[in-house]
Amino acid sequence: MKKKFYILFLVVFYVQLSVSQTIISNSNFELWDTLTHPVEYPSMWSIMPIVEGGTSIVYPHKVSTDPKAGIHSIMLKTVLQDGGGVIPSILMYGSMSVDQGGLKFEGYPFDKEGDKFYFWYKSGIESGDQAMVMLMLWNDGVLVDSIIYDITQLIIFDNTEGESDWVCVELDINTGLSQVDAMFLAFASSNPWGGAPKEGSWLQIDSMYFTKGSDPTPILVPNHSLEDWTFLKTEDPIDWHTSNSSLPLREDNQFNVSKTSDSYKGDYAVLLENKFFMGDIVAGSLYYKGSITDVPDTMFVAYKFEPTGSEQVFINVSFYEDDTLHIGSFIDTITEATSTYQIATMDFDVYGNPNQIEISISMGRSTIGSKLWVDFIRFDNMLPDTTRLIESICEGDAFYFDGNYIDSTGVYEAYYENLAGMDSVVYLELTVYPYPDNTVTQDGNTLTANEDDASYQWVDCNNNYSPIEGENNKTFTTSKAGRYAVIVTKNNCSDTSECYVITVGVSHITYDTHVNLYPNPSQGQFLIDLGSVKDKATIKVYSVSGQLITQGVYENQSVLDLNLNVPEGLYFITVESTDLKAKLKAIVY
Repeated sequence: MKKKFYILFLVVFYVQLSVSQTIISNSNFELWDTLTHPVEYPSMWSIMPIVEGGTSIVYPHKVSTDPKAGIHSIMLKTVLQDGGGVIPSILMYGSMSVDQGGLKFEGYPFDKEGDKFYFWYKSGIESGDQAMVMLMLWNDGVLVDSIIYDITQLIIFDNTEGESDWVCVELDINTGLSQVDAMFLAFASSNPWGGAPKEGSWLQIDSMYFTKGSDPTPILVPNHSLEDWTFLKTEDPIDWHTSNSSLPLREDNQFNVSKTSDSYKGDYAVLLENKFFMGDIVAGSLYYKGSITDVPDTMFVAYKFEPTGSEQVFINVSFYEDDTLHIGSFIDTITEATSTYQIATMDFDVYGNPNQIEISISMGRSTIGSKLWVDFIRFDNMLPDTTRLIESICEGDAFYFDGNYIDSTGVYEAYYENLAGMDSVVYLELTVYPYPDNTVTQDGNTLTANEDDASYQWVDCNNNYSPIEGENNKTFTTSKAGRYAVIVTKNNCSDTSECYVITVGVSHITYDTHVNLYPNPSQGQFLIDLGSVKDKATIKVYSVSGQLITQGVYENQSVLDLNLNVPEGLYFITVESTDLKAKLKAIVY
């Protein structure tokens, strides 16, 4: 396809101003990196990582002293989080979601058979609290057994982590169970769904397996003794912090902040999502803190917002002096959904001399599935000059803008510095339309374009595709034999159909019904079917003026191969043998 080139002339007027611009790192989210976090979790399992208030101790965590089996076990603990709230830590094989009926548990693949389940534990459960074990088994999507086991007894005296004896628990499985294909198994230091978690309760788990009948051979669950561990890895925008590192760790690596190519400008943007993790809605969030040399008046954020329900977006910007003195904070909310990128604008009125800026962007936690795209954050001391272009091209063409060929629908922008040192912004709203359907349906001497709601021009293929005057409808009917096509135009995109042959009822005339000429019309290659083998058949070809063009004699054949190297037009063919005569009309195109 031919590319279209557009040259933009930006007229910039000189203004005597002193203008500066605030710049933050990676504000267009083009730079991403895979980060390894100092948090380990057992392979094939999920955990809810929490940090004990005021410390750097993360629970659950790997314990390498006094294991029941192998060299590792796992320690779960109910802790006080920074900012308040007592939260248990959880180890889980399976997943949870929310539907209209509430919590929905889903198992991971597990195809073993057993009638008893065993696990080993140590515990220190605070008075009034209880640790919880949940086991659910499915067969072909049908729940066949569900067990909840509470651990309430305090089996040590000083409640020091790990300073108790290992205890084995035996749970009877549905005796009618013959086969399972999925299992959900969870351990929690306190009951997270309806209990009253108490700070300090802890649960240490190791060695999980099934047995069947009188056979004592262990039927092991995946990573049964928690020997295989891996570090949390996330892909995050460089110099930004995200909610990914605080999410429950899952073997399937589900996070609520991710890189996306659905960007406002450049190759990438960041996508925030509200997801359900281990009994709670967790909002995707972005956080930035860095130095600034100039105090901005305005911040611009490109965004798209697809809420479910009454979700909102919160943008918080704070200014600090020397990292400690809080100068001021500003909050903006977004409530309206938008399917295309929009620009959110925040104005600041800052006093003092801040040299640091803090930015946080997130949704609320009211609904699951809400999505927020964020891209291209920038600051200015005053609003830029703005020019908006609305253009369209056809699929396969390209629009030349800001040094690039653009061939996809979207909103694009370019910046040009004026004499005052400010950015003037040119927005291009480009729509790419597909070419219209250029196929035609033929019914005898009537041709009908298949594309609806378009403009049409029928042309004569035999006359150098010249337009046929007055033939601008979707349907074209003619009494003149020839080859015809249609030019279909829609959204300023045009395409031409193939040429269709109109014979106007002239295919062949025979005096003997057993003689047939095909294909007709053709480009000069014909077959004449005599119906039976003839000892001798004579063929003569005449022009419409009666001039003999060619002739030939065929012996002992029933189908004659006739090749005419003649100009396009109508020709007469006579066929004679001892027992038949036929006269045919042939069209060469």
